[in-house]
Amino acid sequence: MYPFLHIAKIYNKDFFSLLPMKGYIQLARPINGIMAAVAVLIAALITSAYNIPQAKHYSIYFAIAVVFLFIAAGNALNDYFDRHVDKVNHPERPIPSGKIKPKSALRMAQALFGVSILLSVFINLEALLLVLVNVGIMVSYELKFKNRGLSGNAVISWLTATIFLFGGLVVYSSVAEILKVSTLALLAFTATLGREIV
Repeated sequence: MYPFLHIAKIYNKDFFSLLPMKGYIQLARPINGIMAAVAVLIAALITSAYNIPQAKHYSIYFAIAVVFLFIAAGNALNDYFDRHVDKVNHPERPIPSGKIKPKSALRMAQALFGVSILLSVFINLEALLLVLVNVGIMVSYELKFKNRGLSGNAVISWLTATIFLFGGLVVYSSVAEILKVSTLALLAFTATLGREIV
């Protein structure tokens, strides 16, 4: 037991001094990730008529992990780009409070996006393509669309809506099944767009 504690102490000193666990969790905003994971499960259940095939169970696990990590990566990227504004508006956040360095937040975002892409390979081609598209859209939002009013609002609405579409793509076997979950995606898009505009 002692050697393990010694190794853990060294690991904590060398790694978590650069990226404290508390700051990491705050940056990831896990509650958002959990809600997105639940949305994926709901979409998968609706798409499969509440009968997810046994062969798709592992795909669901991967999908939940992909969405959770993608959300965490997006939050880290958002905080990296908003770090100057957050000094005034949200000084308690990990970067402006000094818990996490900006470069560490950026590396975290890059790493989590990378893992989410890698895990989506084990789902299916459609899921992988959607994740790749959304990573590009997320980066474009931070670089270009965030301060452009309606177009920026539409981007966030798309990213929210495609969580449901992603859940459907994990288990679907026909276009008709995807159409079922597309209604949820459309509702999520319009509800989010209204919220973003307000």
